[in-house]
Amino acid sequence: MLQDKVKILQLITSLNIGGTEHYLLSLVQRLNKRKYEIQVGYLKERGPLAEAIEKEGISLYHLSCPRKLFLFLRKEKIQLLHTYLYRANIMGRIIGHIAGVPVIISSQRSTDDWRRWHHSVADRWTARFANKIIANSEVVRKRLIHREGISEEKITVIYSGIDLNKFRVNIKVKKEALGIKPQSMVIGTIARLHPAKGLTYLLKTLKQVKDTIPEATLLIMGDGPIKKKLEEETVSLGLKERVIFTGFRQDIPQLLSLLDVFVLPSLWEGLPSSLLEALAMGKPVVATDVGGVREIIQDRVHGLLVPPRDPGALAQAILWMLKNKKEAQEMAKRGKERVEKYFTVDRMIEETEKLYDELIQEKIGS
Repeated sequence: MLQDKVKILQLITSLNIGGTEHYLLSLVQRLNKRKYEIQVGYLKERGPLAEAIEKEGISLYHLSCPRKLFLFLRKEKIQLLHTYLYRANIMGRIIGHIAGVPVIISSQRSTDDWRRWHHSVADRWTARFANKIIANSEVVRKRLIHREGISEEKITVIYSGIDLNKFRVNIKVKKEALGIKPQSMVIGTIARLHPAKGLTYLLKTLKQVKDTIPEATLLIMGDGPIKKKLEEETVSLGLKERVIFTGFRQDIPQLLSLLDVFVLPSLWEGLPSSLLEALAMGKPVVATDVGGVREIIQDRVHGLLVPPRDPGALAQAILWMLKNKKEAQEMAKRGKERVEKYFTVDRMIEETEKLYDELIQEKIGS
């Protein structure tokens, strides 16, 4: 007889700042606590999001090695293991299988262009132990099938979603609060400061934009391992007075309200939450045509798409948005409507719970 609540472990590599980590936080905040008993484990760094998880009353565990994970799964009688990010996916599938966890689910949220052949081999070999793999976009699903060689039947797509209520309030923030001159045009991005986010190209783009609009200012919201390198590049490009690094912030909607244009310069992506957030705020967007970006916006309908690693094309698109404000706002309006229709957190939770319940019924019964 199945106990009243299904015991679930959400397992992630670390709880640093990033799209996958925020996705996990959204899930544990909203999954039905009457049906599920949720715990969270991490393999490496505790990270800034750990406190937010603990505030939800959810127990957090440092499961740093296979033995610790195995003993935890057996002791806690975990019935559903949901893993995120490459290391946790691989280790979780193997140890979950050995420990006899009835339902194992992995999430794949990026095209991960950094991967080498042995990563694909490990992914393909361990996929046999997962009941389902959740891809957050069609492009990720296709990559798993064609690059990793994972069975099509094993993969399901659940689009990421955002909490629209956070972006519906009438937010007003003064530019001066961040040291931005009132007359400045503000370009901004939200990103983990990592090479995959293409921020070095965005700095080169700003140098070109500044030649046409001298008061243009760039707001980079986020933190990460290459922050110091980006700050050094900013100085070497002569942009120290025109770039503001905010670090990790909790007030993203307020900061987004300052922007004239949101820019996503990524080199690869799955389905970028930052782009959804900017569109939900009704901001004109310019994005590189990578990963699942086209599943969010259609070029010149909801925003402008440009090739990755091309500061010239990025600068041209940004300048067009700044000079053609009426058309830019029309695109932004259509983009906001699209997010409100297809990319809500309520839909994401509903589809995730449906998958959980189907697999629990199939593997454990009721």
